[in-house]
Amino acid sequence: MSLEPMLTSTRKETIIQSSLNHASKTHLGMLPQFQALEDLSADTPGQARSRANRNADGQVVRGEPAFGRRCRGHHCDPASGISCMAENAASRFFRPGEATRRRGRVAVCPTHFNTNSKGARFPPWPACRGLKRENQMNNLRSRGHGLLWATGSALAFAAVASYAAPTHGTLVVAVNQEPQDLAAQGTYKEINATGLRNVVETLIAVDPVTGEMRGVLATDWERVDGSTLHLTIRQGVKFHDGTDMTAESVAKSINWVWSPEKAFTIQEYAGPGEITATAIDENSVEVVSSKADPLLEFRMTLGGISSAAQLDNSPEEHFDTPVGTGPYVFGEWAKGQYWTATYNPDWWGLSADDAYGTTKPAYSDLKFVFRAEDATRVAMVQSGEAQLGMFPSADECARAADAADYDCVTGPSTTYLYGRLDHSLHAHPVLADPRVREAVFLSVDITGIADLQGMASVPQGQLGPKGTIGFNDAVQPYTYDPERAMALLAEAKADGVDVDALNVEVVGRDTTPRIKPIVEAIGAMLNISGIETTIKVQTPQEFNPRVRIAGYADEPNRQMMQVHVKGNPSGDYGLLLHSNYACPDINDPKGPSRSSVYCDADFDARLFEALASFGDDRNERMKELVQYVHDRHLIVPLALLDRGYLVKAGTEFTFGTDHRIQAVYLKPAE
Repeated sequence: MSLEPMLTSTRKETIIQSSLNHASKTHLGMLPQFQALEDLSADTPGQARSRANRNADGQVVRGEPAFGRRCRGHHCDPASGISCMAENAASRFFRPGEATRRRGRVAVCPTHFNTNSKGARFPPWPACRGLKRENQMNNLRSRGHGLLWATGSALAFAAVASYAAPTHGTLVVAVNQEPQDLAAQGTYKEINATGLRNVVETLIAVDPVTGEMRGVLATDWERVDGSTLHLTIRQGVKFHDGTDMTAESVAKSINWVWSPEKAFTIQEYAGPGEITATAIDENSVEVVSSKADPLLEFRMTLGGISSAAQLDNSPEEHFDTPVGTGPYVFGEWAKGQYWTATYNPDWWGLSADDAYGTTKPAYSDLKFVFRAEDATRVAMVQSGEAQLGMFPSADECARAADAADYDCVTGPSTTYLYGRLDHSLHAHPVLADPRVREAVFLSVDITGIADLQGMASVPQGQLGPKGTIGFNDAVQPYTYDPERAMALLAEAKADGVDVDALNVEVVGRDTTPRIKPIVEAIGAMLNISGIETTIKVQTPQEFNPRVRIAGYADEPNRQMMQVHVKGNPSGDYGLLLHSNYACPDINDPKGPSRSSVYCDADFDARLFEALASFGDDRNERMKELVQYVHDRHLIVPLALLDRGYLVKAGTEFTFGTDHRIQAVYLKPAE
């Protein structure tokens, strides 16, 4: 039986093409273990390819690509989405285990055309430093993972003029959900703590314009060995409570954020070992993972640094009254309504020549207003009540093309939509049969779900785009075949499996865009194959405990498919595999795998070997594990998501694939 008649009424005809193909999206190429790329991939449809120059013998030689530019020893291939090894000052490529420094690190090759709703399209460009002035001016708009424009006008990439005070009033942002908390650990999760990085800064950040890692509260860093990182701390920085940011205070904050005992949600990104920090002198901090970890630098882009005085004296206030070092000082959190921040005239970035941002703080105040309803956020921007509205639908972006007062800007993200099916832990025994799980996945029209989501593309059978370390080209999307699904269920029933007890609970969280029609469509799809379903859309307060290991034991014989969004800003499958598939400890609900419903000792053994590996060996190990979990029908990748915003006309908004909303990357309309 075909599902096409049902889907024709739900598929959207006006999907904004904000990127050409998520399957070719780049990863954040920031790791010191990968080798230089020599052979460039074939053309990607609709995209310009970076072609290497070749000599008379056909060998690749360094030079200017046809659509790209060699910069500081980088050789990038925008079409393949692969970032290449950076040469050091001696024109040698870094090797695994060598000490590396921030300067001369790996470049990122953005692969997506960014679009606005007026039809302007900005092609990808390798992230290069040191471009000539005219090239900076001509190409800046296309150099980032999401340098997006409400007007299409060029942004001058010049030294920021001397700055006196904000020139505009309050920036109002209509966000889709209230923060879970405003603790320093929340700087890793923009969706659940939107705007927090305006107040609480990290040691390192991924630059949204170049895609490279850059210093924030750390001015430099050095990889000592496979598990050790030394960071030089920026001097003269004060927390908003007036205390000095010292190496000791930074170490305290790192240990607080990454503490396994505190079990913050950032533990899902903690990696294979326990992260600890020590001040080694007044200017330097040593960060150590208890196990070798090639992503240690990346992890320092996630956790925020907050006041040691607050942690010592008022730790309970840390969760709702953040004290950081950023360009804005926390104001108030009116629960259920909004939270605010005010311009910090003592921000270190006002006088530093290496401060991040495309502008100095232009707004006197920030206000993040919580509005779960899509229509309400849209109305706020349309009426001028807000200058920025998160995550409009594809239809709303299309309508913005004809609007005079606001625009829609979109760009690729590191976020994916998935359906995770209960398996090992307190799940109903019927789901242990591989034929039953395969039947469930064969019943889902993934293309239809991606279309229904809007501003999304079909993933290649795995939770990440091409270019992710461990991406497996041999893996393909699960096919849509309800007739085969029914045959598998009949076969299982004939063998004594209690198929009649199958009733899959399809559950989503109400703050996820488009979630209600998506879970309803999945339920209808499963029904066509003869699978009974229960459909639920729940608040975060109801949903979140149910997808954490601590809550599984409360629901024996559960048959849940959780439909949810999750991000992977690391560009490495290690994080995805660890958080989604490694066996959690039901008696100790902490650590990276707290949301996993799968437990396989053989998989875990192979995974932890892979997590400690580097270079090509790591890539190959991850590819094998990606195939392993795909064949067991545990999680169905449903869509790779673009993210969009409604923006007041004339406002220039810069963001990367992690979609941070930071005022220093917003240039307001005059």
